[in-house]
Amino acid sequence: MSALSEYLRTNEAINERVMCITFDDGYIDNYSNALPILKSLNVTASFFIATGLIGNTVVPWWDKVAYLLKTYDPKAIKLSEWSEKVINQHDGDHFIRAVLASIKHCKSTAQEQIKELEAYLNHSGLYPTAEFMDWSHLQALIDNGMELGAHSHNHDILTKLTTDELFYELSHSKALLESNLQCKISAFSYPVGNRSTYDDNVVDGLKNNGYELAFNFQSGINQLPSSSPYDLHRFPIAPGMSEADLMQMFGYARKF
Repeated sequence: MSALSEYLRTNEAINERVMCITFDDGYIDNYSNALPILKSLNVTASFFIATGLIGNTVVPWWDKVAYLLKTYDPKAIKLSEWSEKVINQHDGDHFIRAVLASIKHCKSTAQEQIKELEAYLNHSGLYPTAEFMDWSHLQALIDNGMELGAHSHNHDILTKLTTDELFYELSHSKALLESNLQCKISAFSYPVGNRSTYDDNVVDGLKNNGYELAFNFQSGINQLPSSSPYDLHRFPIAPGMSEADLMQMFGYARKF
């Protein structure tokens, strides 16, 4: 990530293809599964941390949705403020992604929609315990040559926040990581990351808080020189993807 920052700072064309490997949120499997593989291959990666989840055992809203849908397996979902019903075509992952997309595009907060979804499914029980890295895990990543970036504090959709709330999300996550781990945080990953979740106000907030680059969650190849270091594209890697799947995804990708 530091090398990418330097590329973007000089904004000169380069004659090679480069790649960054990134992880979002801060799940414990980043430490237990990913880190040993990265070390064995002598590859570095960047981990974007939602600081409110560090050492947390509370299930975040997107995992609650997945748990509810897998547990109750409804035929369809239509919450009160959604424009369309989401149909379960018996493809679990696709159904979950479709419901998450509806939640993200709704004006109500995710927490409000989760409450309605729980009532819709008559869910009154508990959720499994969440597993996120704690500060010692994050320090171990740094000690092994990995880099950290910020992913906000509460993982809220930034465009739904007030000015004060947005400032808190951007500044507090950066300050916590830098003060607790004695590292420089210059990169940011937008929570959720589709185009509706960040705008000019968010980008201005990133600049004012000392961030040098930011990643969305939309497929695409970033070209240098870059016209927007705060709108960098990434490829989502799904479980079970083959090398052929990756090559096809890269081959059809737009260039930005």
